[in-house]
Order: sequence, then C-alpha cells, then structure tokens
Amino acid sequence: MPQAWPQHRSELEAIFGMTPGERRKLAERLWDQILGLPDFAPRAPTQTTVRPFSKVLEDFPGTQPREPSGALLQGLAYAYYRADAPNVTLEVRGSRTGSRRIGAVADVDGWSGSTLVLSIEVKDEPITENDLGEFNSFLGNLRGHGDATAIALAQGFTRQARADLDSKGLLVMDRPTMIANVALWDLRKQQVAMQALDYYLWRIEKDPALLARFRKFVEDEKLSVG
Repeated sequence: MPQAWPQHRSELEAIFGMTPGERRKLAERLWDQILGLPDFAPRAPTQTTVRPFSKVLEDFPGTQPREPSGALLQGLAYAYYRADAPNVTLEVRGSRTGSRRIGAVADVDGWSGSTLVLSIEVKDEPITENDLGEFNSFLGNLRGHGDATAIALAQGFTRQARADLDSKGLLVMDRPTMIANVALWDLRKQQVAMQALDYYLWRIEKDPALLARFRKFVEDEKLSVG
C-alpha cells in the first residue's frame, strides 16, 4: 500500500541503488522463498451434523393429497420466525381457520406486548399479478399497525407481483428465500426451528398424515432436532 512506503524507506533506497542485474537476482531469491512457503491447509471437514431445517426446506416435499392445503407452508413460516424472532410472541392457528373470523391480522402474527410487530400471510400457491386481490384482506387488517413487518409468503412470485406487493408495503418471501437465509443459521437455531415445526404439526395443525410424514422424513434423514 502506498501509505506504508515511508516505513520501508531504507529498503527502497537500497533496492534503487542496485544494478539491474542485482535487482533481478533479488527478485529471483524472493520468488523462490515465496514458492517455498507452506500452503494454507483447508478447513478440516469436522462438520458432520446435517443442518436439519435447511434439509427440510430443501428436500421435504410440499403438500400431498389429502393433506390440508397450506398447512406445511404455514408451519414452516411459524417455525422460521419462532427461531429467527425469539423476542416476539407468535400467535398461529391451523391452516383451515380464517384469520378474520377469530380477529387475527394474518395467518401468523407476532406481538411484543400489545403491539403487533410481525405479520405473515401465507398463500400456498404461485402468485402472479392476477392473484394480488388475495392479499386485500391482509392489507385491510394491517390498518392501524403501521410499524409491523408485513410479509406475504407463497410458493413463488412473478416479478410484477413482487413489485406490486412491495409498492403496497409488503415484503415477499418464498421457500427459496427461506433456504438462502437459513443457510446462515447455526445448528442450534436450526434445531429450534425443527422443534417449532414439530410442535405446530402436532399441537396446532393436528393432521396425523402430515405429522407422520414429517417425522418419518426426520427419522429417515437422521436429522438432529436437539
């Protein structure tokens, strides 16, 4: 770096005082020393525990026939934020329970005391610009909760749908986004999400087939849930 040159004034003056042949020999000796330096050893492959929630997001199949539509994606949303926002009290209902009917803002709501700070509306389908009306009720429920982080979660979004929802103040998330984010989580945090997903499927959704399918996947993949 140029700002470091004054610290090496004597060395530079000595080099500039050399003949071209002497400078070449110096350069060759330095290059030989550089080639003789030991290589940095790669990180030892000590990580043997599969990151469980990442594995579920990547490989656990979506809703199957005779399973409640939206149950799995809603459970993944609950598990994700249970681990990622432990300072928030989450309220969630089964996928067949309408939010408005019970006075909820969205499918998953996060509260700090009496203040809504997080709200996630789940649509287990790909969203195009023609489907945006499905979020009108959610947007209406958000009135009076201006500081809440509002998230639209779906299988995917077209570019236009993303832009339109963003203009309405909604953040968008899908399974690929969750996969990218969860890849940065440590093992313990992923285990917390796994426990939350198991709890949701067992105590909230209460669908035996979906719960059994999830637990079989965990067993078959030998996933660590803490």
